[in-house]
Amino acid sequence: MKKVKIQKKDGRIEDFDKEKLERSVFSAGATKGQSQLVTQEVEEWLYNVALEEIVNTQEIRNKIIGSLTEKNPRAAKSYQEYQKKG
Repeated sequence: MKKVKIQKKDGRIEDFDKEKLERSVFSAGATKGQSQLVTQEVEEWLYNVALEEIVNTQEIRNKIIGSLTEKNPRAAKSYQEYQKKG
């Protein structure tokens, strides 16, 4: 699989971190299984849509919310409302 990079809001570029994504979905209230499934779906999607191997965080966030809404609407709402501090 090709390496996918994530472009943060501030313009920084980072490697895609599957574990970080899974933790954030779990922290929003999804079960461990739901977190793993959402992460798997997002990861597969990423490798198909990565333009020049870079995807911005807003696109990923939208995909996570869409996938999570199907599995756990309450966790999706929590994830959507979460605002990173700082």
